Amino acid sequence: IYITIIFRRKKILFYGLNNININVGFTLRAFQDLHFDA
Repeated sequence: IYITIIFRRKKILFYGLNNININVGFTLRAFQDLHFDA
């Protein structure tokens, strides 16, 4: 049970980092669009 809890935590942490990377990519793309529009 302990090993599965660690595995689930790593999975959640990995998904969290992946979501942060996606959000950063979207914000950077939006910032570039605003920069080019301005």
